[in-house]
Amino acid sequence: SYLENFSPDQSFDRIENQVVMPDGALRWQEWTDRAFFDAAGRVAELQAFGRDITERKMAEHELRGSEDRFSEAQRIGRIGSFEHHFVAQHFTNDVLLWSNETCRIFGLDPKKDTVTAELLISLMHPDDRKQTVETYDKAIAGEKKYSCDYRLLLPNDKIRYVHERGEVAFDSAGNPVRSSGTVQDITERKQSEEALANSEAR
Repeated sequence: SYLENFSPDQSFDRIENQVVMPDGALRWQEWTDRAFFDAAGRVAELQAFGRDITERKMAEHELRGSEDRFSEAQRIGRIGSFEHHFVAQHFTNDVLLWSNETCRIFGLDPKKDTVTAELLISLMHPDDRKQTVETYDKAIAGEKKYSCDYRLLLPNDKIRYVHERGEVAFDSAGNPVRSSGTVQDITERKQSEEALANSEAR
């Protein structure tokens, strides 16, 4: 029975349930129950406190829907987003906040991989790392906005082209505190451009 969920060490329980009101409307309720025990350790009294959480549930549902639509739009457009908050003395040690689509573009698992700037640089094609890092460094030094193309060297020597666009925010002292932007998979476009160039050369 429900009372078996309680013990002297676990005297609280919280449940959510949907109920049908007299007018047929569906509402969500949250109940917090507390059990009181006798000397033998048996439930002697149960107190229940309930509240209507319909608005919260509707907001959560809308938020999940909005997040799903956002992720779907990024997947279709092959455009991911990112944020970088400067917390370490050297930015390569900072953890980056990437959307699921950004992780997919870079061949990472958003549920397993911890994304750092150091990992990002390691995924870049060796021939593109220096120029890309210099472009970002200029934005950190005060140029604020930046835009660049570079290649990713993925497992099995697979090459992927990306276009990154971002902007750096500074505090009142002129120190970089945050950068954000987008990364787009432009592999198909680059391959088409190369094919066209080769065709014209022939």
